[in-house]
Amino acid sequence: MIQSIRFAAAAPSTAAIITMEDGQEWSTDTSLPPDTWLRELMHDWLAGQAPADYVAPVVAAPRILTVLQFRDRLTPAEEVAITQAGMASAAVRVWLDRLSGAQEVNLDDPRTVAGLHAMAAAGLLTIERVTEILA
Repeated sequence: MIQSIRFAAAAPSTAAIITMEDGQEWSTDTSLPPDTWLRELMHDWLAGQAPADYVAPVVAAPRILTVLQFRDRLTPAEEVAITQAGMASAAVRVWLDRLSGAQEVNLDDPRTVAGLHAMAAAGLLTIERVTEILA
C-alpha cells in the first residue's frame, strides 16, 4: 500500500516519489498511464488526494569559507570598527593580518572562534553577532 506521494521536483514537473508503507521509495511520473502495478496503485491513490508539494532540500551553510565570504558575514560598520581597532591594537592587527593571509576560514577552527570572541571582548562585536557569524 502507498503511504504517500510527493513531487520530486518543483512545478511544473510531474516526477513523483512514492513511499510505500514498508518505507520503500519508488520514482515515477504522474503523467504516465497506469500501465504497471505501481502506476495503477498511484493513479488509484491520486484519485482521492493530491501529491504533497515539492520541498527543496535544506542545504547547510558552508563551514569553510573564502576570506571574502567570511568578511561578508560582517556588517560594513563591524568591518570598519575592526579595521580601525587594528590601527590601535596589536592583538586586533595580528588577527586581521592572519585573516588576510588565510586561504580559507574554517568556522569550526578554534582560532576563528577565539578571534571572534576576542573582537567581542574588545567591544567590536556582540556575543550574539559572534554566534550569527559562526552559524
